[in-house]
Amino acid sequence: MSFLRILPQLAPLVFTTGCVYRFTNDHVRRPEGIRTIAIEAVYDTTREVVPHELLWASLQEAFATDGHLTLVPQSEADALVRAHLKDASVGASGSVSPNSNLKDPVTDITAPDLGAPPSPRKWRKLTQAGEIKDRGAVAFAVDVEVWSLRTRALLMRQTYALSGGFFAVHSNGSGNPDTSVTTRANDYLRYEESMEARFKQLSGDLAQRVVKDLLVQ
Repeated sequence: MSFLRILPQLAPLVFTTGCVYRFTNDHVRRPEGIRTIAIEAVYDTTREVVPHELLWASLQEAFATDGHLTLVPQSEADALVRAHLKDASVGASGSVSPNSNLKDPVTDITAPDLGAPPSPRKWRKLTQAGEIKDRGAVAFAVDVEVWSLRTRALLMRQTYALSGGFFAVHSNGSGNPDTSVTTRANDYLRYEESMEARFKQLSGDLAQRVVKDLLVQ
């Protein structure tokens, strides 16, 4: 059988193979004498309530998935990762719109110079915002250190700053679940879920960068 007759039969095998090869100049190298690693719980000194346990879980998952170092308890580890969450913020962003959840929205009024003060019922409700924004933003900064537990040497020290936006889902004020994706009663829960999902994604990105910075030369 000639080569030209064999070639058409080999072509489907070449193009349907599941193996993909990528050439890169990156070289993965473990620190000398380091084969196992432990991740210390995140040290959080921020004033913002953020789910820092998600960052801890992301760091563990990143090292376990990478596989070049074995994830073990600290008592059995050659190296230790320490993460200090030193700054964090969660705030509103995006476009502004009136808060449709206010049943009787009342704007600010000017106190009279003379005469009786106005009725308290005429003042704006301070327990509810008159305007809301459709997006939120979360940002945080983390100092990461990797120490050798055998030599007490500092193997790596880096500061990472990450930020990202998320949707702030609000009810339309109708109270009807058929016309709104949420209700006024669970607006806060929806907001927290959206923020935590974004924080988790950013934590995963940070964790992968930590693994790369430690192992890729």
